[in-house]
Amino acid sequence: MFIGIAGIIGAGKSTLSQQLAEHLGYEAFNEPVDDNPYLSDFYEDMNRWGAMMQLYLLFRRFEQHQRIVWNKEKGAVQNRTIYEDTIFDRMLHEAGIHHQPYGELMEQTARNLTDAFDGFLRDATHLIHDRDPLFTIKFAEILKSSGVTPIKLPPRSPNLNAYAERFVRSIKNECLSRVVVLGERHLRLLVREYVEHYHRERNHQGLENRLLSEPPPPKSDAGVRRRRRVGGLLNYYHREAA
Repeated sequence: MFIGIAGIIGAGKSTLSQQLAEHLGYEAFNEPVDDNPYLSDFYEDMNRWGAMMQLYLLFRRFEQHQRIVWNKEKGAVQNRTIYEDTIFDRMLHEAGIHHQPYGELMEQTARNLTDAFDGFLRDATHLIHDRDPLFTIKFAEILKSSGVTPIKLPPRSPNLNAYAERFVRSIKNECLSRVVVLGERHLRLLVREYVEHYHRERNHQGLENRLLSEPPPPKSDAGVRRRRRVGGLLNYYHREAA
């Protein structure tokens, strides 16, 4: 079970989260305050450090959320959830504190993202981002030096989300919702098998029910074969290639 605690500053969220976690035997996830390197700078110059502060909080909150999702043996109590960071952003905007994309700020962000010990992208190979000018050349160079390839979205491409969401719906309906996932390794195997099936074996309605990658022409006298994935949940019927 996951319990999120919401409330304004000084309402007693930290105390409630800790005591509730101890009472239920759950793990407590507190706000990243004590080890926040931008906290003092933010209060001295909010215009300069507002964006960095929010990025840091988002990354740390997302890391907590990942740990909560994969924590199958124990429940969790989180002091302020990732969804409330939109409230923090709106408060900054209404207070007249505008995020300014300083070059040095984005360079430091890239270093934080690729930090070898706790960087969010330390095990990643690619970062997909939009065409916002705050993603500078130096930002991309730092990512590349750490083995992360930045991929900029094409211009004037408003339908990209629709394609991504269609894939998510397909993998959920055709695979993940039909399987009891036993852990992260099992989930990765399911996703890998479905992606292979999606790219090479699945007919696509938008392509007149053709495959994304057309196979070589089959033998005229070859028998029909069945390729099974995920214990027969995903099937592909084909003839041997000539």
